[in-house]
Amino acid sequence: MIYELRSHIVEAIQFEDNVERIAAISNMSPQNHIGVSYFEPNVPILKIQTVQGLAIAHEYDWVIKDMYGTVTTMDPKEFQSLYRPAE
Repeated sequence: MIYELRSHIVEAIQFEDNVERIAAISNMSPQNHIGVSYFEPNVPILKIQTVQGLAIAHEYDWVIKDMYGTVTTMDPKEFQSLYRPAE
């Protein structure tokens, strides 16, 4: 889905621990290595190795790719306060 922040358009996918969402995140940013850690049972943590460093997302956090291709993560409350679906 496409979202906008004021005048900036970003691509964003909410992390859920299922094959479809993980594949979509991987396809969104194929140059970044991703993996899911299950160090604590029932607490999946998505790890994305980016040029800027390691980005961490907990389940239901948003993975965001901006117009420059930079990938970041954001918790749901912050995402909803900043972004709205693009028209």
